Amino acid sequence: MIIFLHGQDNFRSLRELAKIKKTFIQKKAGDIITIDNDDFKPGEFKNHLQTQSLFKLSKLIIIKNLLTEGEKIELAKISPLLQSAPSDTSIVFYERDQVDKRSGLFKLLTKLSALSGKLYYPEFKLFNSVEMRRWIINQLKKTDKIIEPDALNYLADACADLWQANNEIGKLAVLPHRQIILDDIAALVLTKIDDNIFHLTDALGQKKTGQALKLLSDQLSAGAEPLYLLSMIARQIKILIKLKSAQDRLGAVPAGQLAGAIREHPFVVQKTWPATKLFSLERLIDIYNLILKTDLKLKSSRLSPETLLSKLVYDIIEK
Repeated sequence: MIIFLHGQDNFRSLRELAKIKKTFIQKKAGDIITIDNDDFKPGEFKNHLQTQSLFKLSKLIIIKNLLTEGEKIELAKISPLLQSAPSDTSIVFYERDQVDKRSGLFKLLTKLSALSGKLYYPEFKLFNSVEMRRWIINQLKKTDKIIEPDALNYLADACADLWQANNEIGKLAVLPHRQIILDDIAALVLTKIDDNIFHLTDALGQKKTGQALKLLSDQLSAGAEPLYLLSMIARQIKILIKLKSAQDRLGAVPAGQLAGAIREHPFVVQKTWPATKLFSLERLIDIYNLILKTDLKLKSSRLSPETLLSKLVYDIIEK
């Protein structure tokens, strides 16, 4: 069986991968082999397919990020192996990002992972605003919480992805009351972390390395998840990019009008506005690209999150 997990929403795809592994352990109790893109070699992959354990008949082979980050593999070398894989071996191709749909391997995996012509796992795309709101409501229901419309809109608009939304819902789940209101979002969820992110952005813009590293260290020491923290920084940079682009397009207009133009909450625009003077649009785009590279490393590198995030600070300031 061939399973193909891919798409930008790696929160859901990683959960699905974890579910597949758990189900395999519970039902098959066979061998699990994980191959990262750097270690993939067609010859060794063939050996994994053909070699059977003395005591375990089933096998689950997980190949990570081969299409997006691995060396280009000749289709002729891998196609016969996949199409003649043993029936008791499941092969999962996991990609943490969007895949080039023009590649031969993508087309092959899409074909082999379909059941009766229908994709078993469609692409994990980032949620749109409607889907994000629906997901938040459903997750809060699991904790016996409900959320008023204004609070829902603010929370959904503020969350860059499901990593951040999931982290925020975890905070809301411990509140003593059942109904979540806008004051809860402002006080518990966004204000504290946002204030620190605003200060961190200012420190980066003013090239204050020591202050930026301290703010980063304080957040990690307080228990902030590295991926969540990075998503908040990414969100702040994206808002700044939208503000700078809107400025170039609209000229000098009130902050409230800018908020409408970029579809962000006026409170967020008001807090972010001072930082627009610290960066050019080109520099903000460079910083965002550095953040994307750090995101990939956080999910794959053996280096500690603290090291990778500190390196991000140095790279931003030294540019």
